[in-house]
Amino acid sequence: MNVRGLYHPVIQGYSVAHNHKEGIAQLLLMQERFLDQCGVALSCDLLTVDPVNRRRYEHLEYKPLINNRAHALGGENRILNPVVRGQYSQFLRMLSQQKDLDDLDHLATTYYLFIQDRVAEALAQLKQVKPAKLETRMQYDYFQAYGAFYEADLPKARR
Repeated sequence: MNVRGLYHPVIQGYSVAHNHKEGIAQLLLMQERFLDQCGVALSCDLLTVDPVNRRRYEHLEYKPLINNRAHALGGENRILNPVVRGQYSQFLRMLSQQKDLDDLDHLATTYYLFIQDRVAEALAQLKQVKPAKLETRMQYDYFQAYGAFYEADLPKARR
């Protein structure tokens, strides 16, 4: 991209000839078909493909908030909402293409485990989150309070 913010593929292609790393990264980020072949998420020295920025992944809220059964269907916990179940599959695919999970990934995993009533696993994921590294703490604090109810720690839930 030039100083005016205009993109022209031929001009941007000169960044390859001159081995200009930032220019090559910008060139690749404009190649939608290439990025689609790289998978949902990619992080390397040259560029980072973020599925949220590319609008390939959007975090959905689960409805109903509480599962209406006391026991798992067929002996396993499931996400009953088909849209959120598909979103969960896409989320797992996205995580499988990442080298490491960051704190936001652990927090999102906590969410998906809670809505499947997989409480012990959700609490284990929540313990891996470093709240200082999150942009906002609201979701983290919510899950701390939610988890405190399962752990029967009412003073922690009140805080």
